[in-house]
Amino acid sequence: MAEVHQHQEERTAYYLDQLWMIGVCGAVAGVTLMLWQSNRLSQLLASGFHVWVTLGGFGLLTVVFLRAVAVWRSADEAAEPEHSHVPPSGQADAHGHSHGSTEAHGHSHAHGHGHAPGHSHAHGNGQDHDHGWAPWRYIVLLLPVVLFLLALFNPDLRFEKTPSPKDQFEHIQNFMTNFGSIFCEALPFILLGAVIAGFLEEFLPQRALVSVMPSSPVLAVALAGLLGLVFPMCECGIIPIMRRLLRKGLPLSCCIAYLLAGPVINLIVLLSTYAAFADVGLQMVFFRAGLAYVVAIVTALVVEWQYRKHGDVLLTPLARPSGLPVVEEEAVIEARPLEQRIGNVTETALHDFVDISVFLILGALLTATTRLILTDEDIKAFSGDYVSLAILAMMGLAIVLCLCSEADAFVAASFQTLRPSAKVAFLVLGPMIDFRLYFMYTRIFRPRLILTIYTAVIAQVFLYSLAVDFFANDLLTSKPRQVATISKEDREYMEQQAVMTIGMVASPPPGGPHIQLLTIGRLTVPKTYTVPEITFSQLENAAKTPEERNFYNGKMVAIVGRYVGDNERDFYLTRYKINCCAADAQPLKAPIGLPEKASERLPYKDLQGKWVRVKGQVMFHPQDNTPMLLVTPTSERRLNELVEVVDPPAKPYIE
Repeated sequence: MAEVHQHQEERTAYYLDQLWMIGVCGAVAGVTLMLWQSNRLSQLLASGFHVWVTLGGFGLLTVVFLRAVAVWRSADEAAEPEHSHVPPSGQADAHGHSHGSTEAHGHSHAHGHGHAPGHSHAHGNGQDHDHGWAPWRYIVLLLPVVLFLLALFNPDLRFEKTPSPKDQFEHIQNFMTNFGSIFCEALPFILLGAVIAGFLEEFLPQRALVSVMPSSPVLAVALAGLLGLVFPMCECGIIPIMRRLLRKGLPLSCCIAYLLAGPVINLIVLLSTYAAFADVGLQMVFFRAGLAYVVAIVTALVVEWQYRKHGDVLLTPLARPSGLPVVEEEAVIEARPLEQRIGNVTETALHDFVDISVFLILGALLTATTRLILTDEDIKAFSGDYVSLAILAMMGLAIVLCLCSEADAFVAASFQTLRPSAKVAFLVLGPMIDFRLYFMYTRIFRPRLILTIYTAVIAQVFLYSLAVDFFANDLLTSKPRQVATISKEDREYMEQQAVMTIGMVASPPPGGPHIQLLTIGRLTVPKTYTVPEITFSQLENAAKTPEERNFYNGKMVAIVGRYVGDNERDFYLTRYKINCCAADAQPLKAPIGLPEKASERLPYKDLQGKWVRVKGQVMFHPQDNTPMLLVTPTSERRLNELVEVVDPPAKPYIE
């Protein structure tokens, strides 16, 4: 009777867990699709990632639906009489656990003992996810759902980064934007990894995995470090796959090599690195990939030595091999009907998705909180005067920022005055170790193994980066671009250039008169003239060639951005440029100035942080040709018409 009572408690906990898992994962999928449908994804991610997040939402909804059907059918089976624990004649009992044990157990679909809830058990050393009711996981996973719903139904709350937040509301917006972008960017890749892990767990025979591995541990590790070229996956997606491969018997050292090297040594990351560094892109790709591979292989061999010494105690019960004989496991797997196997895939995939997403959320929360303290100006302040300190600072920054390996190259490239060795340290360490990954590692590795990995990786990255600075600093150094400021001499020069502009012919507006613009003394623009709008990218490109400069010099244009300034003469328009998500956004600045003799003054306190449209003449800095705008109020065009507040754009970021 005690055993029947315990089975009833297990069933209750099992179905409670399944219902919450289905409900919360369905809510995450629904909110993701609502973000896509409302175009709010453009406030969090680059457009190239919208399709992945949308497919991730539909994919998660599909897995949730299949899992709900499987649970509904298993509930009917659970109503039947309790199964007997006496195995059929001639067949060994694969259940192999004591029901009197109070230890939380998991399941790994590695045998065919049909349980009342419709799933299979493999206890002992082969533990997998817990059957017990663990509400804290779903509470954590509901956090992004609540935040996204608040933004969706509150028109004043936008996922938008503010360059210089002036109140608590803008700080909250920055926090939500950084957190939401990290979560949304990682979600489809975690789901993909979880689904692949589910199929690996259910359909990949252990015999097939073991047979393809070289007998030499060194050769096996060396090949595993190159798996990213064949199976490109971000660091978040690799973790659930690696956990299932560990349970299938893949050596721990091989998994570590793939885990550390895979996020760097894949074509997408290497191409983004090449694009980010322009004239030294090829060299940076070589050093980044080469050092990441060496770090991964050496760390994997250290882990192999530790594993030979300590064994499975280095792994959590969720990641340990099943412990069943290979032949017995394969025979039991093949005996299951396809419908049950698909149900097992969905259960494994959703449990892995919940398990990994919870710790992704904790890491993203820590990162978003840190970014409230560490501003963009603080990040830009890192200098290369002291090599060791610069390298250590960038290593710490890589841990804090939690950037995707596909975008971190653009962030590293933005540190124009930083030594190349510090950038290399940032690029190699970030995909291997950060706050987000640490929390996810705790679901696979025991503290001893995490300490081993972190020590080996950090020590190697620091030493190799010092070697890069000593031997290859010149090879990786590109010419930095200076940021222009508007001095009194620069303003006088621009005013002289404006006076020299003798005319411009404008196309008439629809139904309007033909307007010919004549300059007498200073450039004046009639109100009937439609000023063309220019983007930040167009303004930046205007300075690249003499032909472009000649075309734009003196032209009247309009540009939209956030106002940043603290005086009545000079200010900047700022917009963020993103490569993957808002968390990696970098501010772009367009310098704006008023003539010294202008009769009107800017109400800079009222404009601070607001979106404005500025109309002015394109000028170029006399030293480095940096483009800037000169705003000249006239009797025809008052200052409030040349600098006017506008509504925030639907797509606040530049790609």
